[in-house]
Amino acid sequence: MQPLEPNGKSSRPLRVVIVGAGLGGLACGIACRQQGLEAVVIERAPEILEIGAGIQLPPNAVRTLDRLGVLDAIRSKATETQTRTLRRWKDGKILAERDYRLRAKEFGYSAMVIHRADYQRILLDQAIQKGVRVRTGCEVKRVDFDTTEVILDNGESESGDVIVSADGVWSTIRNQVLTSPVNPEETGDLAYRGTIPRETLDALHDKEVDALCSLKAVTLWLGPEKHAVFYPVRGGKEFNLVLLKPDDLTEGTRTEVGDIEVMRQEFVGWDPAITKIISCFPSVLKWRLVHHGELETWTKNNVVLLGDCAHPTLPYQAQGAAMAVEDAVILGYLLGRFSRTDQSILDIRDISLPQVLKLYEKVQKPFTTINVRGADQNREMYHLPDGKEQEERDAELANWSWNSCSKWIWIDGKYQHDIMGSDRLEAAIKGFDNWINGENGHGQRPAL
Repeated sequence: MQPLEPNGKSSRPLRVVIVGAGLGGLACGIACRQQGLEAVVIERAPEILEIGAGIQLPPNAVRTLDRLGVLDAIRSKATETQTRTLRRWKDGKILAERDYRLRAKEFGYSAMVIHRADYQRILLDQAIQKGVRVRTGCEVKRVDFDTTEVILDNGESESGDVIVSADGVWSTIRNQVLTSPVNPEETGDLAYRGTIPRETLDALHDKEVDALCSLKAVTLWLGPEKHAVFYPVRGGKEFNLVLLKPDDLTEGTRTEVGDIEVMRQEFVGWDPAITKIISCFPSVLKWRLVHHGELETWTKNNVVLLGDCAHPTLPYQAQGAAMAVEDAVILGYLLGRFSRTDQSILDIRDISLPQVLKLYEKVQKPFTTINVRGADQNREMYHLPDGKEQEERDAELANWSWNSCSKWIWIDGKYQHDIMGSDRLEAAIKGFDNWINGENGHGQRPAL
């Protein structure tokens, strides 16, 4: 698929100010430049460091990266995953296996995994190459909605036609957009995250661990109140390991260095393969998992929210980064189309910039809400205590197929198709074209 490019030179380029240089913010900068717009990204950190561990790229995320024009670069650093396998916590018995290769034709793309640092570096390099101005060490104090300006704590400002808040779950802008403040809430879970070198795992000389390392797969062990996720990154030279468990972080703490021995004790009695893998962690960080409910709105005047700022999700469906980058591509495309549409048509159809931002919200907000709730439900399914309901779940998993129907969305084929197979950008394109062509069914004003 060719990346979306503007048809002809833009006669009315917009200036887009993006707050936050995470995956969503950088992707938004690239998408805006791809559409012929001016883009500046503001980041509070003094420099953009290569941090983090692995990230999963489901088929819908890979489709979006192709649209963004960065898929070849991503492929050079990512590993295509053939399967997603669920195992029982106690003995490693395979409960179900999802083979993405069988659905690649339907979805259009397979699934991948990549190290977050590699992912962010690719987006940063592409953004700079395309002319995005990236400013680091800039702390945002507030937004002026009347002048569409970002005011920094040093007294400087950045003004534009649109301000995009992509500053994550702890956003400083979100509550300025909302009529009632919404702050992150603890979920009761935390994550241990880190990567392990392949040579460290090889040194175990364990057949089961060697077999897991030979797979191009995402493997999950499901257990009471906990689960573990394991997959290769950096061409199999490293392996990503995430352990999810009940939260015991100090009150008010977002992250801290974990105690290796305490972490190992948390998973005593689990499948020997995963406990041996856990024993290889040289050090580990603990991350408190937080989220908030669906927001009343994502926009105010010419200011709009994107990614975790708008719809943070728990890491139980591998869709957080996918949604943020999809937000970015849709927003960039709609702003580009608006910028290139003749003013007389905009006047006739009564289409303004705030309405374009509302169209982005209309397309994405229901989808992200379903997605976030799906992650919540996966948390429940993954962490079932041993007993009757767990046995019924395991029986369903044993007979799982892409055509299955179930109350558990991991098992439900239609849900999986809707999440990974739907093309949200096409929905946005259709929505904008209906406006321009006066086909919204509500006269000239766009129906929002």
